[in-house]
Parts: sequence; structure tokens; C-alpha cells
Amino acid sequence: MKLMKQNLGAHWVIGLEGKKTDIRQYHNRIYNWGGTNGELQWMSNKFAYFWITFEKLERVMFKYIMSGMSTKLGNKFKGAKGGLKKVVMNRVKNAIDKIPSESFLKTTQVQDFYSIGTISAEKLDTDS
Repeated sequence: MKLMKQNLGAHWVIGLEGKKTDIRQYHNRIYNWGGTNGELQWMSNKFAYFWITFEKLERVMFKYIMSGMSTKLGNKFKGAKGGLKKVVMNRVKNAIDKIPSESFLKTTQVQDFYSIGTISAEKLDTDS
């Protein structure tokens, strides 16, 4: 499954490309960790996206990486200043930076413009 991000200021859009089952599984994981509101928007059979804030993305990635690393390296960092948290935060930053940025969602509103007649100005009479 391919993961991509689009930064839209206060909110981000995470795009998922791959098999429907993989996309749903990944989205459910993010939803269960409190990262999104639960709405998965499908653009095709193999592509979907959801909205998230950067803070929630960081928190979800922290939980995911921390759970994996704590079972492997938990005892190594006991008593160390900052402990495993410092290492995990560094990995979170790197993981988010490695997600490719792409523009797959257009956010500008499309409007039709109409022209009625012509606008013109007449020369004023300066004789008076």
C-alpha cells in the first residue's frame, strides 16, 4: 500500500493507494488510535483519503512506533533521561517526513463566470 500526504494548513489529507482491504485496515488502525473522525473518502477502487491534523498524525505515529519499540528495546532505556520517548519522537519526525507529499485533492471552488453586455465609458462634453 502506498501512503501520501497533502498539507492544507490546519488540516492534512492522507491518501492511501492499494487494495481495499489494506486501505480499510490501515484507516481503522488510525481511527482506533483517535487520529481521524472515521470518514474514509473513496476516489476510486484503489484510492481513498481521510482528514487529520498534524498533531493527531504525530500522536498516532508516536503510539504506533512506541508500541513496536517498547517490546524490543524497553529495558535498554529504563532510567535514561527522556527514556525511549526521545528516540521515538525522532523516529516519528523521520517517518512523517518520509511520507511523500502529493496534490491529489483540489480544494479550490470552481465557479462559472458569465459576461453580460459590454462595459464602456463615453467621452464627456467639455464645451460647457
